Amino acid sequence: MGYWRTTQLHEVDLIIGDEHTIEFKFTKNITEKYLKNLRALKDEKTLRTFSVVCNEKVARKTADGIRIIPWRTFLEQLWTERNF
Repeated sequence: MGYWRTTQLHEVDLIIGDEHTIEFKFTKNITEKYLKNLRALKDEKTLRTFSVVCNEKVARKTADGIRIIPWRTFLEQLWTERNF
């Protein structure tokens, strides 16, 4: 586990293994500005999944495949399915 940061100060909160990247945001409305760091890492094409865990009410996926996950759903999947 780790995190990622560039010299331009793009940062992603959590990287798990060689596949999963997770950002944690307190907001109830994930907009483009909250996705820029994940997209910068996604452009490197080294990891497989990209997710934002947040206070939105409904899970969704962006056009480029970034998953927006309500924190309660994330925790349920983490503890019951272990499939995030």
